Parts: sequence; structure tokens; C-alpha cells
Amino acid sequence: MPVNKYFSVASRTNTNEQNLVRDLAAECIQMNGFDFFYLPRTINKEDQLFGEDILSSFDDKYEIEMYVDSVDQFDGEGDFLSKFGLQVKDEIRLSVSTKRFLEATNMVKPREGDLIYFPLSNGLFEIKFVEDEQPFYPVNALPVFELRCELFDYSHEQFNTTDETFDDIQVELDDIAPFNENDFLETEGDLIQDFSESSPFGEF
Repeated sequence: MPVNKYFSVASRTNTNEQNLVRDLAAECIQMNGFDFFYLPRTINKEDQLFGEDILSSFDDKYEIEMYVDSVDQFDGEGDFLSKFGLQVKDEIRLSVSTKRFLEATNMVKPREGDLIYFPLSNGLFEIKFVEDEQPFYPVNALPVFELRCELFDYSHEQFNTTDETFDDIQVELDDIAPFNENDFLETEGDLIQDFSESSPFGEF
């Protein structure tokens, strides 16, 4: 027996019930969420073989409210010491209204690889996965996107948003990049390097 056409919204779109669900989700996030900044990634040079972006930039920013699902603390492995030094592996789960996201960014949905800036913790997070089916189609509508993000791992991306809050990030991260020149390490290295003939690693 087919569903009742007078009550079912499975085959309809933009009904009053669907608009109500979207509006309620947006209102709840505005009441209990925080203001974030969304930075879409622009791929300027793509590696066609591996499908990776060799050179990317962030040229725009959009302020939008989001709800923090991981309310107790940051998810992930946290802070720990490894053979590479101090590692920070914070993760965060966010919910954003589908309606408000379209209004604020003119984009249909968030994308993996884009960045989220959280002013409260002064943290920059990269979107790793966008869940667009949870909750599972209430009244055949998608009220929110759930974003699973982890702390941004800088790889010489360019920031051109004309906002010093974000554009200065590139300058700061370039100064501490692991492959930049380090006068102190070079000076210390010159004291212990031995290029004499007695050294097995010397040049003959």
C-alpha cells in the first residue's frame, strides 16, 4: 500500500515542514553555537597523477555560526611527545546549518580541505570529512552538516584574505617551518661536523 500522500513528504521538496526543520536547526545553532570563520581552499596547481594540490591558497573568508558537538574537550590524540617532538593532534566536530551555510558562503556544502578558524581557541582546523546525512532526512530535509576537523598542518599554503588575522598566519608559520634556515642549528652543526680524512663521512 503506498504512503499517504496527504501526510508524507518523501516525494516533495520545500514544504512548510521542511522549512520549519531547517529554521529550527539554524535557530538552535545561533542560540548555542559560536562564531567561526570558513576559509575555502583554492587549488592553484593540482598534481593530476596523485590528485593532490601542489600549491593552494585561501583567498576568502566567511563568518558563520556553528555548534561544537565535542563539548567536553577537543577530540583526537591530544598533545604528546614523539620522536619528532611535541605533536598536537586536536580534533573537533562541528554542526552548521545547511540553510545558513548557503546564505553565508553561496556554496551548496562545505568541502574537505577547507579551513575553519575558531576564535575562542585561536585554532585553525582543516575539514577532513563532511557528514551530510545525519540526522537522516527528517521530513526529507537535510537541516545540518556535521564537520569532522583536525588541527591544520601547514604546508606552505598562501593566505590572501586581506585580513591580518589570517594573512599573518602564513608569516608566523613560515618562521617556524622545519625546513627553513636556522642560524643556531647551523652554528652548532659546524662545531661537530668533521670533514677530515679520518672521518668515515668526510669528503676525500
